[in-house]
Amino acid sequence: MSLARRDFIRMTGATGLAWSLPLRGQETPASLRLGVGADLHQDVVPDAPARLAALQQAAREFKADAVVQLGDFCKPVAANLALLRQWRDGPRPQIDVLGNHDMDGGFTPDRTVAWMGMPGRHHASVVAGHRIIVLDGNEKRADRPVRGYPRAIGDAQLAWLEKTLGLDDLPVVVCCHQGLDGMELGVVNSADVRAILEKANAKAGRPRIRLVLTGHHHLDYLAQVKGIPYLQVNSFSYYWTDRKTPGGRFPADVEARYPYLKQVLVYDRPLFALVELTPKGGRVLGRAAAYVGGHGPAQAGIAPSVHGHPIAPTVTDRSL
Repeated sequence: MSLARRDFIRMTGATGLAWSLPLRGQETPASLRLGVGADLHQDVVPDAPARLAALQQAAREFKADAVVQLGDFCKPVAANLALLRQWRDGPRPQIDVLGNHDMDGGFTPDRTVAWMGMPGRHHASVVAGHRIIVLDGNEKRADRPVRGYPRAIGDAQLAWLEKTLGLDDLPVVVCCHQGLDGMELGVVNSADVRAILEKANAKAGRPRIRLVLTGHHHLDYLAQVKGIPYLQVNSFSYYWTDRKTPGGRFPADVEARYPYLKQVLVYDRPLFALVELTPKGGRVLGRAAAYVGGHGPAQAGIAPSVHGHPIAPTVTDRSL
């Protein structure tokens, strides 16, 4: 699966939406380029390696300073070692985020982190003059119980976040698998995280928190919350639906090996974002796809949007 330069370098376009990061006081002294993919789901779709390769090639051409995968990459099993090797052999540095489905099959978070070779469940690094902070949204809170997968950030991690933000005055990009903007089914105590980020901005006297990147919801939107942009990056691969289809969009043997294909609206090309932050703003270069077999929300019998956000096979261009 190849990627032509014209597919992702679109400074403006009919679907583009302008956004900016207004600065108060001193300007941020650094620029940063990231290749960002979310929710690859190697264990659901048959062509995950080709989708990952498309991001890796785009990141090279974009001259990205780092490549980010926002979780739900793959289960830590021997059958997925080739995909992990492909990821590790690709452009560096690589920023890994832990997704809830990365532990499917009964694996513990620590087991998955070790198998992936991640620095930890949550971690931080400095790339191109920016501090990249990765949060683990898969913790449990006794005061905020939820059904299904855990989706909280514990007190110890909140204290770590505040301490890490206090280490220096660098501009910050925050990454988490689950949404932090208040989206339903995101991090259940996301308000606690936002309060810490907003405090860091107030202390700096400028918007130090340049961007928050999340996946998990398989949607495409940008939310501004108290001056901080929260970018939801659509899945590389599909939108999930609880309604099974009769099948037939893929060869019978493929559908037999990947039974969840009957419950997803598969994108016919990989989706991801190329993100550039500059001292005065930023831009997102996205991609558009179609549904395999024309099987979208209407054909699946589901609503065309979730909480006001359209279900669509796209990552929208957003530029100054």
